Amino acid sequence: MTYPPNIVHSPMEEFQGLAESFARATEKAKKHFVKVDNTVYGPFTRELMEQYVEENRVGPQTLVADQWDGPYFPASKIPEFGIWTQAIKAKRFAGRPLPTVYLIMGDIQPTALPEFLVILKQMGRCQQIAQSAWVLSTTTDIRFVRECLSRNLKEADRLFIHDSFSNSAGWFNLGDGVDETLKSMWKETSQSRKNIKSAESEL
Repeated sequence: MTYPPNIVHSPMEEFQGLAESFARATEKAKKHFVKVDNTVYGPFTRELMEQYVEENRVGPQTLVADQWDGPYFPASKIPEFGIWTQAIKAKRFAGRPLPTVYLIMGDIQPTALPEFLVILKQMGRCQQIAQSAWVLSTTTDIRFVRECLSRNLKEADRLFIHDSFSNSAGWFNLGDGVDETLKSMWKETSQSRKNIKSAESEL
């Protein structure tokens, strides 16, 4: 493990106004239909729709619905399309993902908690270890984990994520000054560890 960690700090302002659309986009069992030249195809799972978007078989103007008889809308008008394209970008950015384990701690208000848990459990194997703490095993990049979990949070919510393998950390809305405080803690600890190791090597 290296010090200080790679810090990913997300201000609350980046994610305001996205909670409702993201909540609709994360329904596990939702199926989708595609209409091309007045012919309906489907139903398709979320995984297949992501694949079709990646292969350019579904584009922003492709007509999509969650029921066979519609109503149909251009893909760019539905919340799911943004999630599919974002997932594809994340995969391309990360290259071949490596499995990791995150420690996730949050002070999440009751109104936001159900949607937060749905998103969290979709990302991989998840185990709650305390009232406001979870361990998540996944191949998802920490930036994407933080962004998805933060989307439905409000001003009163707080979130902290730590990657136990890469020593990366990310957080949301911890308050003024916390960013620099956390960085200084790791920096000072790193220097103390170096001093101790240096002293030991001289013995």
